[in-house]
Amino acid sequence: MTNTEGTVVRRRDGDVEQHEAHNKTSDVTFRPPLDLYDFEDRYEAVFDVPGTTTDDIDVTVHDGVLTVEARVAPRYPGNITPMLGEFGVGDFRRQVRLGEDIDTESITAEYRDGVLMLTLPKRAERRPRKVEVRGG
Repeated sequence: MTNTEGTVVRRRDGDVEQHEAHNKTSDVTFRPPLDLYDFEDRYEAVFDVPGTTTDDIDVTVHDGVLTVEARVAPRYPGNITPMLGEFGVGDFRRQVRLGEDIDTESITAEYRDGVLMLTLPKRAERRPRKVEVRGG
């Protein structure tokens, strides 16, 4: 299968792709699972990206698209080949289109125990507002 850029895309259970677009350390790029939570003042996005470090994670926003890329170092040195390798090792990449209600300048990210959590604050002018009704 080929994508629009002519790059070969290999899928395994619908979650693996090969990209040339980012600075990858692996031949395989996984699409990390995402949980998205909606709170009154913010969204929280949780990505599962095990095996990487904070220095190897890039989170960018461009033209309303959030991109998460994480590089994962090879598990074994180049001269070692496992006899059996059932665990996939690869980089991560996922893109999500953001709504206009997100304050992209205030997005924060935290990585701990293989989980990347992004806080995406809602713009104050786009949040629901309760109007007080007074008796008269």
